Amino acid sequence: MIGRGPTAEGVLTAAMWAAATLFALNTLRNLSGKHPVERIGATALTAVLTALCLVIAVGR
Repeated sequence: MIGRGPTAEGVLTAAMWAAATLFALNTLRNLSGKHPVERIGATALTAVLTALCLVIAVGR
Protein backbone atom coordinates (compact mmCIF):
# COMPACT_ATOMS: atom_id res chain seq x y z
CA MET A 1 0.00 0.00 0.00
CA ILE A 2 1.28 3.46 -0.85
CA GLY A 3 1.76 5.82 2.07
CA ARG A 4 0.59 9.41 2.23
CA GLY A 5 4.03 10.90 2.89
CA PRO A 6 5.62 13.65 0.79
CA THR A 7 7.77 11.18 -1.14
CA ALA A 8 4.79 9.05 -2.19
CA GLU A 9 2.84 12.16 -3.20
CA GLY A 10 5.75 13.40 -5.31
CA VAL A 11 6.13 10.06 -7.05
CA LEU A 12 2.42 9.86 -7.84
CA THR A 13 2.36 13.44 -9.12
CA ALA A 14 5.36 12.78 -11.37
CA ALA A 15 3.70 9.60 -12.64
CA MET A 16 0.52 11.51 -13.52
CA TRP A 17 2.52 14.16 -15.41
CA ALA A 18 4.39 11.40 -17.26
CA ALA A 19 1.13 9.63 -18.15
CA ALA A 20 -0.44 12.90 -19.31
CA THR A 21 2.58 13.61 -21.52
CA LEU A 22 2.51 10.14 -23.08
CA PHE A 23 -1.24 10.31 -23.69
CA ALA A 24 -0.86 13.77 -25.27
CA LEU A 25 1.84 12.49 -27.63
CA ASN A 26 -0.33 9.49 -28.47
CA THR A 27 -3.25 11.83 -29.19
CA LEU A 28 -1.14 13.75 -31.70
CA ARG A 29 -0.03 10.49 -33.32
CA ASN A 30 -3.63 9.24 -33.53
CA LEU A 31 -4.64 12.45 -35.33
CA SER A 32 -2.33 11.49 -38.18
CA GLY A 33 -3.63 7.91 -38.40
CA LYS A 34 -4.83 6.41 -41.66
CA HIS A 35 -7.93 4.66 -40.38
CA PRO A 36 -11.01 6.69 -39.34
CA VAL A 37 -11.42 4.69 -36.13
CA GLU A 38 -7.89 5.67 -35.15
CA ARG A 39 -8.39 9.33 -36.06
CA ILE A 40 -11.78 9.73 -34.40
CA GLY A 41 -12.14 7.06 -31.72
CA ALA A 42 -8.60 6.64 -30.46
CA THR A 43 -7.93 10.38 -30.63
CA ALA A 44 -10.99 11.13 -28.52
CA LEU A 45 -10.12 8.42 -26.01
CA THR A 46 -6.52 9.50 -25.53
CA ALA A 47 -7.56 13.17 -25.35
CA VAL A 48 -9.94 12.36 -22.49
CA LEU A 49 -7.25 10.31 -20.74
CA THR A 50 -4.81 13.21 -21.15
CA ALA A 51 -7.30 15.62 -19.59
CA LEU A 52 -8.03 13.28 -16.67
CA CYS A 53 -4.33 12.76 -15.94
CA LEU A 54 -3.79 16.52 -16.04
CA VAL A 55 -6.65 17.08 -13.59
CA ILE A 56 -5.13 14.56 -11.20
CA ALA A 57 -1.59 15.93 -11.61
CA VAL A 58 -2.62 19.55 -11.05
CA GLY A 59 -4.83 18.62 -8.12
CA ARG A 60 -2.01 16.91 -6.21
